[in-house]
Amino acid sequence: MSSVIDTATAYFPMHVPRAPQIQALDFITDAVLKGYPDIVISAPTGAGKSGIGAAVALWGGSFDLNGFEKGGYYLVGQKLLQDQLENDFPRFHAKFRTAAASLKSASEYPCRRYGNCAAGSMASKGDKGKMCAQRSDKSCPYTRARTRFDVADVAVTNYPYLFTEHMYKGDLEPRNMLIADECHLLEKQITSFIEVIVNRDTLDAWAPGCRPVPEMKYVEDFADWLKHSYISMCTARMEMLIENLAANDYSNRKMQDELNKVKNHVGRITYAVDQMLANPEDWVFWQESVDGELECTAKPISAAPFMPQLIQEMGSTRLY
Repeated sequence: MSSVIDTATAYFPMHVPRAPQIQALDFITDAVLKGYPDIVISAPTGAGKSGIGAAVALWGGSFDLNGFEKGGYYLVGQKLLQDQLENDFPRFHAKFRTAAASLKSASEYPCRRYGNCAAGSMASKGDKGKMCAQRSDKSCPYTRARTRFDVADVAVTNYPYLFTEHMYKGDLEPRNMLIADECHLLEKQITSFIEVIVNRDTLDAWAPGCRPVPEMKYVEDFADWLKHSYISMCTARMEMLIENLAANDYSNRKMQDELNKVKNHVGRITYAVDQMLANPEDWVFWQESVDGELECTAKPISAAPFMPQLIQEMGSTRLY
């Protein structure tokens, strides 16, 4: 860490830090300089953890590490907390205000023609004649937010967005710092992202032809059924939605929402199936009858096997 100058405290973005914030930032600075990759800060409500996290991300933008981009990802569990952090940006010192940005999924950003930016993206990729005007003139709200996010030292987003973008698209570069807010919920964030649930709702929406769900005793049986029956039918539903959206000029919001859900569902299940088959001992599986129909649940026993890919490789130093 010979390239590190100053301390994290020097990058506190708001008014003069309080004594507990200085204590935490000095502790973090010392730990980073000693080479600790994982650091835990336990502080009560009102201690100013968001200021600490923002300072660490800004500090991470001040030095170079081989294999990592400058700055830090600041991860939160709820969009409400993400909005609260974004509302703090105008309160930052002037020199730091443009160094912070928040990003959500493309479906959260409005598009004048297609309803939201996820639909605008599909239209632009599917038919050049339907190119979203906001994409072509670079005024698309999502692409602009993504550009700001990619260059911001304080890059704020939610856990599911980072997990999805990193695992399925691979276009988020690891950074010097990763700040995991509300980390007592991190295990739940990871296991909820990985778990697989097939119930009446998912069958009704995407795979009615998979009924009746067979009785299965082992997680390997469930993974095999998912791979050869359920995923195939969900994929067929996804392809039909894409065709119907194209026929409706990509503007049907109900179909947009369903397509987003089934795409995420298929992506997550495809990954989970590989994990179940590779390490079945790391999973629990059960079925239960609900209103005369079998529902299936497979959950990883621990978040530990998924920490390296989802969290650790995305930041040289992780602050919890």
